[in-house]
Amino acid sequence: ASFAKKYLGCDKEYVRPDGLLLGYPVITAGENSHRGSFVKLLGENYDKYIDDISLENKVSKDTPESFVWHTFDDNSVPLENSLLFVEALRKNTYFQMAVMDWDLELKKLLQRVANIISRKYMNGLSCLNSG
Repeated sequence: ASFAKKYLGCDKEYVRPDGLLLGYPVITAGENSHRGSFVKLLGENYDKYIDDISLENKVSKDTPESFVWHTFDDNSVPLENSLLFVEALRKNTYFQMAVMDWDLELKKLLQRVANIISRKYMNGLSCLNSG
């Protein structure tokens, strides 16, 4: 049985996201990894599962459309994480990517994304609009 069926009691198609919005994504466990994230996740099994956990290896035609953004000079999560993922997306599904300097333009972009999300998913939710 799939993880979704076994632990969530539903088919995997039910829990598949309609799209991905990824900022500074920790994608690869390989050479350009944010190693600390994967060591915390896998502990002593890091070397055993390094290829299985690298998400750029999991992209397929079933991967949802994606928007990926990163800043050019990120000192924590290497830009290569986004580049590896986008390269895999390019072969399989629609995506958009933005690589920027951390400045007003990025803040404007994040505000536009927040506005789009709130219009698409928050309309009609009176409990959130009744401020």
